[in-house]
Amino acid sequence: MKTVIIAITSVICILSVVMIQSSINSKSARESELRDSLSAAVSQTMREVMKQDGDETINKKEFVAAFLQSFLVKINSDADIKVKIIGLDLEEGLLDVEVEAAYKDVKQKEKVLKLRRTVVYEG
Repeated sequence: MKTVIIAITSVICILSVVMIQSSINSKSARESELRDSLSAAVSQTMREVMKQDGDETINKKEFVAAFLQSFLVKINSDADIKVKIIGLDLEEGLLDVEVEAAYKDVKQKEKVLKLRRTVVYEG
């Protein structure tokens, strides 16, 4: 009887550790993906737009569309993504953007990650 109790307790402990580790890895991977994707998309879009010739002017809607396309191509997770453009000044080369990713963790609880980036183009 003592052996059965020890075995059940050990299994419960192992499962708890595996769930905790899985939850930590999931959150870390999502944060890393969001951070890397946002940084790359912002830099790439700013570089492309600011290096265009003077005859090819781009308006804010086209810039936002280019940014969103670049950002969403880089995201692989199943999170619900919300993008909020805080500030955009194409003449000065300024972009301030906030991204919110909502996902469900191992316990099926809703979690939200927020990330904000501000970039000033110095080309």
